Amino acid sequence: MIELAHSSDMTKLRESSLYFQRENGILVVPSEKIDKKLARTLLLFSIEVFDDALVGTTNYSMEIDKETDAIFEKLSKDVT
Repeated sequence: MIELAHSSDMTKLRESSLYFQRENGILVVPSEKIDKKLARTLLLFSIEVFDDALVGTTNYSMEIDKETDAIFEKLSKDVT
């Protein structure tokens, strides 16, 4: 994840997870490019980045931190 974040690959991965695209004349949907395990890893990474970069800068970020902590906790335990 760290290597992806430092390169343009993270942007490509993000776009693959959001948009369908045409590859070699075939329509490719996000679920064909990003599996649930990778999606979960990306979400956990995003929550951690949010926490490190923004929490504590405003009162609102402190309130949202409680919600993202709960999501992180649930996702980090859910291995299905």
